[in-house]
Amino acid sequence: VMSKLVFCESSNDPNAENISSVEESYGLAQINTKVHNVTKEQATNPDFALDFMAKNIAKGRVDTMWVNCWDKINK
Repeated sequence: VMSKLVFCESSNDPNAENISSVEESYGLAQINTKVHNVTKEQATNPDFALDFMAKNIAKGRVDTMWVNCWDKINK
């Protein structure tokens, strides 16, 4: 699940960015720093990003935090 999500979210690019009026998402896991108490430096750190994703998947948040990619990989 994580490898598919990471590829969908960032194409495996730890420096990926998605900036808009509603989000500032960075890194492998595209962590939205406007919503989560995470810095850009943390979000672009691969170890931090993958740990963040794993912990949130374990908490059952995958379908609310990575909605678009979750839908894509489950079609």
